[in-house]
Amino acid sequence: MLTRAQEQLHVARSQFDAAVKEIERAQPEIDALHKEQKAEDSARRARERARGLLLEMKIQDVKRQGWKEGRKQGPEEGIRGGKMEGPATAVAMDRG
Repeated sequence: MLTRAQEQLHVARSQFDAAVKEIERAQPEIDALHKEQKAEDSARRARERARGLLLEMKIQDVKRQGWKEGRKQGPEEGIRGGKMEGPATAVAMDRG
């Protein structure tokens, strides 16, 4: 009975040792995959941030273009309105 238990213990111990060796062999690969995954996550976050900054820059550029165009159109419309309003005002003053 003792011999049989010792034999089973020996088999279990051999299996355990084999499992430990397999884990030790696989651990560098697991570590490398983990490191790669962290790098991919970091790259993904960097891409998302870059996209956000690019969008922000485009929005600011469009705003600047709008302000520029508005400043340009403002005086032009003022001059146009003055040219149209001037004769109408002169006619009204002649009548009045």
